[in-house]
Amino acid sequence: MSPTCPRTALAARQAPPLTKRLAAALLLVASTAILTACDRGETPASDRPAPDAVITMRGRVFQPPQQPGGEFFVHHEAAPDWPVAEGPDGMAEMTMSFRGEQGVSLAGIAQGDAVEMTVAVRVQKPTYYVVTAITKLPRDTVFEIAGEGLPTVGAAATAPGTQPHADHDHAGHHHH
Repeated sequence: MSPTCPRTALAARQAPPLTKRLAAALLLVASTAILTACDRGETPASDRPAPDAVITMRGRVFQPPQQPGGEFFVHHEAAPDWPVAEGPDGMAEMTMSFRGEQGVSLAGIAQGDAVEMTVAVRVQKPTYYVVTAITKLPRDTVFEIAGEGLPTVGAAATAPGTQPHADHDHAGHHHH
């Protein structure tokens, strides 16, 4: 399989709470180190090759950007149109990191917000995925994702059986 820009989830599978937090922190650090070569919005669109697909994704903000233009995490619904380098297209619902393209405002995006994003994805080298537009939806929007219906995003992240990524198999596709 050709290497692309894989992303990890923020939570680990079926481990005690302390172990979940440690595993999540280690996964986040490891994925950040691995992904430093992946363009996630830093290069102006005019300097990037055309995307393989431009898709719409909906989900709930798990972690807002910590600074303007910073990375943010969304637990998104399944994305059947997400292009894949090898194998059938599609991605299961999960929590992933995103970055807005230069000029896309993330001001006012907060934890728990419901959002719809337009995402440009390229699986051929140079690989990238970047949010080209984001719109807040009504906060009470219900998605087809684990944990919906729970009182807060924090509860969804810790309730048994609602771990982001818990039932997702990465074999056969890459996150970009």
